[in-house]
Amino acid sequence: MAYPAKTVANYFIFKSKSDPKTELTPMKLLKLVYIAHGWHLAIKNKPLIFESVDAWKYGPVIEVLYHEFKKYKNNPITELA
Repeated sequence: MAYPAKTVANYFIFKSKSDPKTELTPMKLLKLVYIAHGWHLAIKNKPLIFESVDAWKYGPVIEVLYHEFKKYKNNPITELA
């Protein structure tokens, strides 16, 4: 079963809040969701997220997540999607 990318992102944001030493920036979040999606595809042979992954200049991007969290720039994300 595939999930909205924001749901998967919220899981990672929630997990990062449990460790005060962890800073989750938008770039880290995008890569975590991308890697989780790839692992899920490899292991389950099914997509983890509904959205497509685009190849941008600096790496893979899930556009809906990029636009949701770009306001944080290089700063830690403080709120769920």
